[in-house]
Amino acid sequence: MSSSYLPETTDSIAHALEKIKQRIDFPEKRTFLRQRVEARLASLLMESKEYSEALSVLSGLIKEVRRLVDKLLLVDIYLMRVSSISL
Repeated sequence: MSSSYLPETTDSIAHALEKIKQRIDFPEKRTFLRQRVEARLASLLMESKEYSEALSVLSGLIKEVRRLVDKLLLVDIYLMRVSSISL
């Protein structure tokens, strides 16, 4: 995921994290949307240097996305995971 659309200040990152965490609980029929929101959450967590929580979100997403064969999202998740591990 590109960081070009991430909030620039710490307050706006915290606000974005709060809003995203509230919206993750979508009904099951909106799995695609929920996965994208969780990927965004992981991206923001990494931006705010909360790497262990980001890895936790990404690990769950990897398992789920593998089953759905969403290659683009899976590549984005792997890239975020690798970058958070190497930090």
